[in-house]
Amino acid sequence: MLFRSETDRDQLFRSKQAKKLRYFPKAPIKKQYALFPKSFSKDIASAKTWIERSVAFVVDDKDFRA
Repeated sequence: MLFRSETDRDQLFRSKQAKKLRYFPKAPIKKQYALFPKSFSKDIASAKTWIERSVAFVVDDKDFRA
């Protein structure tokens, strides 16, 4: 998922709900992205909250709109 807010990302990483995206071991971290484990899909309420935050970023960001 894509996140604009550093606060959102920091909260995810501190809670261990997500990992930082890195395409291969020595690649730089993709700072606006978070990877969720498969088990995350079982917590529907939490998943919904984070999906809504991610979508809000894409919808609100001029660079992502057509």
